[in-house]
Amino acid sequence: MLISDNQTKTWISDYSMISDSKNNSIIVFQDSRYTGPGNPESDVFAYKINSYGNFQWGANGIKVNKDTMFCGNPIVIETSANNYVIAWTAAPDFYNDTSYAETRIYVTKLDNNGNLLWDKDIILQDDDWNFMFPILIPSNDDTFILVWMQSENVDDMPGAISFRYIYAQKYNSDGNPLWTTPTVIYDLDGIPSDGYLVHDAKSDGNGGIISVFRSALTWDITTSVQILNKDGIEQFQHNGVLVSLEESADQDYPYFDYKSESKELYVFWEKVLQETNHRYAAIFGNLINNNGERVWGDNGK
Repeated sequence: MLISDNQTKTWISDYSMISDSKNNSIIVFQDSRYTGPGNPESDVFAYKINSYGNFQWGANGIKVNKDTMFCGNPIVIETSANNYVIAWTAAPDFYNDTSYAETRIYVTKLDNNGNLLWDKDIILQDDDWNFMFPILIPSNDDTFILVWMQSENVDDMPGAISFRYIYAQKYNSDGNPLWTTPTVIYDLDGIPSDGYLVHDAKSDGNGGIISVFRSALTWDITTSVQILNKDGIEQFQHNGVLVSLEESADQDYPYFDYKSESKELYVFWEKVLQETNHRYAAIFGNLINNNGERVWGDNGK
């Protein structure tokens, strides 16, 4: 079925879709239906479609962003109270999937009927920093955890290198932060600001999160993991535990899952070895236990 045939920009970001607790599909994406000549606007729209294919929030969905900006990369989650939290990246001008100058993150909340619940969005914005790649994770009692990447704005500093760092903050049902300061998940100079080493995160099943991310402190890509409990406390060493200590090979494209009962974290990745005339690839995995130990060996299996 056709969801929308509204016009878009020549570059569009990813969309997000979930199945909620009532068997509805919640879909969020961007288009430029309200854009005029010379206007960088690209807006975020949310649609709710029930299991019979009926549009619950109207044929044209709901426009969720209030500011006139270029908006993209929207994501959506359902909270424990059957509300919906939506986050996206925005910039006063166009950005693409590797260039994120002057970007900030917005977060808003809708109820089951599509009503905006907050008068003001959560906004992560700073003149010295760019914010990108938000991840939303439901927590307990209608709360949620926002995980994001940010990098210093060095546009006016020729030759300067900017790296991406990873942070998390927990918000209550009204959108107010619950942790005194955001928890720093990763703050080493290892994630370049112009690449595709994007982080990932999901719930630990106990109100906290699992964070998995790639960095390149040397020539090789490494994958690390971290667990934050519901209070934002790191469960492993700061900047995470490496899933493998093997050198001279990339640990790329990680996939992972977590067993909350036994507190076991399974991570699988593509191991890539580049030689002069050949490129070798294999699938490796490791089990990280509750103490941050690599159960399947320092190099995985």
